Amino acid sequence: MMSQRYSILSLDGGGIRGLVTALILQDLENKIQQRNPNKQLKDCFDLIAGTSTGSLIACGLSYGVSISKIVEFYSLYSGFPQKIFPPTFRSYLTGFVNRLHLGISQPMYDGKGLEAVLQNIFKTTTFDQLKIQTLVTSYDVYNGQAVVFNSKQSECKTLPIWEVCRASAAAPIAFPAHIIEDKTYLSYWHAKGYKLTNNPENNHLCIPLIDGGVAANNPTLCAVAEAIKAKKHPSNLVVASLGCGTQKTKSISVKKSRGWGAFEWINPLNDMPILETIQDGSSDVIDHISRHLVNSKNYYRFQPYFKQKHSTFKANQKNIDALKQETLRYIQSPEVQKKLYHLAIQLTATSVSPVVQSKKQLQAVSSHLN
Repeated sequence: MMSQRYSILSLDGGGIRGLVTALILQDLENKIQQRNPNKQLKDCFDLIAGTSTGSLIACGLSYGVSISKIVEFYSLYSGFPQKIFPPTFRSYLTGFVNRLHLGISQPMYDGKGLEAVLQNIFKTTTFDQLKIQTLVTSYDVYNGQAVVFNSKQSECKTLPIWEVCRASAAAPIAFPAHIIEDKTYLSYWHAKGYKLTNNPENNHLCIPLIDGGVAANNPTLCAVAEAIKAKKHPSNLVVASLGCGTQKTKSISVKKSRGWGAFEWINPLNDMPILETIQDGSSDVIDHISRHLVNSKNYYRFQPYFKQKHSTFKANQKNIDALKQETLRYIQSPEVQKKLYHLAIQLTATSVSPVVQSKKQLQAVSSHLN
């Protein structure tokens, strides 16, 4: 029997590797429009969740930005990547200046470029004005508590979208924490039993938030839980969960794992192995749990495995070009093409079932791949 479909899109964190997610989504939209030219990607999902760079894409789609524009956003010629991740020498110079008055160790980037980019995209629009229900993860370091912003909840009604994204993308070591001072949200947070602190710059009450990846780099489980809370049965869910790619060659040897200290584990020149290890491990566990909660025929996880290392924070031509080439190679593989096409069938149907329903649909998948 067919049941009412409820579709979820979940987007991992991964810095500049958000380009991977955007390219996969662009191919998915192409397949959706082959079946229904009037549908865009954003028309096919009831709930979108994002962490860190995934929060930018999630909020962008919910805000009405086309996927082609989002792909352009991650391309070097748009100018945005280098505003967020300025060249290493410039970032170290900024860090040196900061050290003169703040301390010996500072974030790689001051976050001002990221804030300017987010404000340019989202203006002053508040989180509750997003067209699709959107979840964004972050982490309150003052209370040691995960935060999930929900665009449909009243406590988020006065939060600007750009601030939600900035809080979710405040990767430790890379960016400073983001300070939330919104009175409506703070009142809600305090009512839940969490403490507020003072911002030393203006003495306003606040909470300091860092990257959601420390709690849920893969936010799929947050989205599934929200759907179940809204009384959607797990068997009726269609879930598309997208990672930003991981390296097959990232193995840490016995010697390194036993001998590395703080510097090696957090070395920004080596893309901060501790951050990547924690986030990849967390994402894999969430993938495992989600796969068992949702009907496996309606659950789609896309996570490229790259042959070479692609830095999370390097916005240079070489890194972006290599990232794009490997992602397109992944997308064009027969297995991934089949999975994307099957997902497009599910997303353009009004109902959901655990298998492709008809011989006609099976033939359509087969002819598309031949």
